[in-house]
Amino acid sequence: MRILLLNPPGDQVYLRDYYCSKVSKADYLYEPLDLLMLSGILKREHDLKVIDAIAMRSGPKETLCEILDFAPEAVVFVSGAVSFERDRLFLQEVKDRTRARMIGSGDLFLDNPAQYLGEDSPVDAVLLDFTDESVLDYLKGHVPCRNIVCRAQAGIVSGPVVRGKGEEFHLPQPDHSLFPIGRYQYPFVRDARFATVLTDYGCPFHCSFCVMSGIGFKLRDVDSVIEELRTLKNRGVREIYFDDQTFAARRKRTRDLLERMIIEKLNMGWCCFTRVDVVDEEMLSLMKRAGCHTIMFGVESADQAMLDRHQKGIRIDRVSGMIRACVRLRISTVATFIIGLPGDTRDSIERTVRYALSCGCDFASFNIAVPRAGTPLREESVRDGLLAREMKDMDQSGSRAFLKTGNLAPEEIERLKDAAVRRFYGRPFYLLHQLFRITSFYDLKRKIGGFFAIIRRSSRRRKEGDA
Repeated sequence: MRILLLNPPGDQVYLRDYYCSKVSKADYLYEPLDLLMLSGILKREHDLKVIDAIAMRSGPKETLCEILDFAPEAVVFVSGAVSFERDRLFLQEVKDRTRARMIGSGDLFLDNPAQYLGEDSPVDAVLLDFTDESVLDYLKGHVPCRNIVCRAQAGIVSGPVVRGKGEEFHLPQPDHSLFPIGRYQYPFVRDARFATVLTDYGCPFHCSFCVMSGIGFKLRDVDSVIEELRTLKNRGVREIYFDDQTFAARRKRTRDLLERMIIEKLNMGWCCFTRVDVVDEEMLSLMKRAGCHTIMFGVESADQAMLDRHQKGIRIDRVSGMIRACVRLRISTVATFIIGLPGDTRDSIERTVRYALSCGCDFASFNIAVPRAGTPLREESVRDGLLAREMKDMDQSGSRAFLKTGNLAPEEIERLKDAAVRRFYGRPFYLLHQLFRITSFYDLKRKIGGFFAIIRRSSRRRKEGDA
């Protein structure tokens, strides 16, 4: 069967993979993880083609022509709350012109997926786990299928939802060769020749604002990860973005993986996202030896009461300790913060910004709280009258505030966030420090591009506010 893996065209640079749904902050973009993982599962039995219209900057007409040339019998696409209403029109045209089965993956499908499968919808089925091989059964016409909700002759059929509980699973090797790797860029990789790799799926933690706690947690076997890294190295890839939600969530297994990376002499640089409570200096040292140069820590707030209220499960004093350990090991750090969670005040936001300025992190990412589908935060916000239940079109990048918190209106939350960005990145000493840490011409271009993208976004907001 001819199967198309599609990242639909958009009027902005959308990130819609791995239950993410946002406009890229600095035009960064990486391989769509859902489609990448499915490429390994599907290629054993089907003829595959990938069209990443976002990466190729292809418009609807150009993308449609390429789709019609391939004449797919099934289309597996990614979408998200940030763009689905626009995606729907394009997907309907694809379905009308090809009569292909349309199979979706994305954050919005996790919350009451049946609502997207009506007779007037172009969507025939949605995947609730893009690492599950049950999609092969669905394509053979078998229903119900595990972790799939689909439209069938008998109506809408929901297969059993099976979530990981920390077990190991095997994932067929993703086929990176299908993707336009040269078109992707990420702000924290140090070489243009980079690829995205997943070593586990989901997250074992339960932050109230995050959808990941609801999708379960399971770990790829180490041999499979090493085989993928070895293949990528042989293809000339020099950098890896590990897209795990919490890298090193299981200590022993992480040690096994890192030691194998060292033994294999992969000599690849990499970055990852993790938590301050799953690493210590010993683990950080091993990560450094295995090639890690940048770590993103989810800090969220400098107010311990806010961290506790939203079930983050960390102590703010540990953040500083782990950042200092990274400085000693010459690992760059990125601290991510959320502004405007229920309970936030001007004082708590100011403490968070001051903490970002003083904690020693190399980069800070300030985001506005987004009540995403399938999260406790959304349920709390609807229950407390802070959000209408039917409100679903939202950008996770934090470009817009959807909630009021305490005595802060959404517009003020947006202003506080933009002020935080300017205060952090506008410091003369900070800019001088970053210039001295440039490691290559690519690194220089990346940092300049990121800096001007931040300035553009901030200036655009101020103009919109003045208007």
